[in-house]
Amino acid sequence: SVGIAFQLIFGRSLLDKLKVGVDFLQVGKYKGAQEPYTRDEPSPEARESIDLTLRDIRKAWIDAVVEGRGKPVGDALEDGPHPAKEAKELGLIDEIGFLDEARKKARESAGAERTRPIFGGKSGEGGGIDELLRSFAGSDPSADPHVALVRATGAITMGGGGGLLSSDDGISEAKLGKLLKDLADDEAAKAVVLRIDSPGGSALASDLLWHRLMEIRKKKPLIVSVGGMAASGGYYMSCAGSKIYAEPTSIVGSIGVVAGKLAFDETLEQFGVNVVTMPAAPDPKKAARATMLSPFDRWDDATRAKMLASMESVYGLFLDRIAEGRGFDKKVLDGAAEGRIFGGVTAKELKLVDEIGGLDDALRHALSEAGLPADGKVRLRGQPGGLAELFGGGDEAARAFAERAAREVDPLEKLLGKLPLEARAWVRAMAPLAEREKVVTSIPFVVMGTGPQ
Repeated sequence: SVGIAFQLIFGRSLLDKLKVGVDFLQVGKYKGAQEPYTRDEPSPEARESIDLTLRDIRKAWIDAVVEGRGKPVGDALEDGPHPAKEAKELGLIDEIGFLDEARKKARESAGAERTRPIFGGKSGEGGGIDELLRSFAGSDPSADPHVALVRATGAITMGGGGGLLSSDDGISEAKLGKLLKDLADDEAAKAVVLRIDSPGGSALASDLLWHRLMEIRKKKPLIVSVGGMAASGGYYMSCAGSKIYAEPTSIVGSIGVVAGKLAFDETLEQFGVNVVTMPAAPDPKKAARATMLSPFDRWDDATRAKMLASMESVYGLFLDRIAEGRGFDKKVLDGAAEGRIFGGVTAKELKLVDEIGGLDDALRHALSEAGLPADGKVRLRGQPGGLAELFGGGDEAARAFAERAAREVDPLEKLLGKLPLEARAWVRAMAPLAEREKVVTSIPFVVMGTGPQ
């Protein structure tokens, strides 16, 4: 944890340069809401009010944490961020683990059979609305024994969208994590193939997804197929696989951590915008820490050292996860870590992957490991569509698997199962017109494969 601070932006000089008329009235001496437009720094009254508020918030926060922990941890609260191990040593936390482990501990402590959150956006494990919806859903359409095929493409993030710059693209821990949990418990899914193409992203999201993948691996074969890239967080996830396939042209590795920020304080000064920081902590070092993520402050040496320590902790955890997933000592990674990237062949030589091969090879191996026939069922789980991107290329075996998986995804695919992949993708893109959509954006023709037949 870090401390608390308010940052106030004042633009009176900018408004003056732009010749913007500023005309405000105020009722109440300490109101101050108009000051960002009328002043270049807070008035004595506003500063007094904010200081008092910050002191109150800070005291309530520290007192509550100290009381809750039953330990004198107040000083450590404003001196973070702390790696998990350090936070435990300081008494800020009791154990290091995952959400399902915490829920299990809560059940054991309470003598209960299940947990159910009473706030937040995620449903609990069992019970409540989940059971009701399942009762309406009827039988599972994937009840037959099969290999589950999961696509993970793009940057790795925590959330499920909804932000200003968010989109549905990429790997969302909120969405993929739920799917992986379901697959771990799905007895019909006899094996799982993860087709990954990711440059990485959130370290926390990568670790949480790694955990979910390892939970699958404990129960059934988990085969990873690397597409274009499994780099950084993408490889973090991949190393959970019991076997990893990569294409010769796949980019693998980038085992490292990066962090930083842009600071616009001097930039804003050029435009007459002044940023005033008012920290809650009286200690200047902790005051600087409170704004460590602010785009209006630069890191001091102490904050930079803290950030480096946190990054080194994440890097160490990264190596531990790889060693655990791959089943070798961390020393094996001496020539493969520290941010290096490799092609698939070299990655195999360095033991980062097991085999050179495509998705068809991974699926064949998964079917064999699952005890299913070579023509057994493969179901694309979680993300209907995108099969052309998923399989790509002109490899006939991969195309055959794609054709079979596509027919089992949804009714539209079943109807169009006889069509080539390229044509089926185009029809799916145009399908919204049949559902009363007025506009679609789609290429007006189908590009068929032109390679040797």
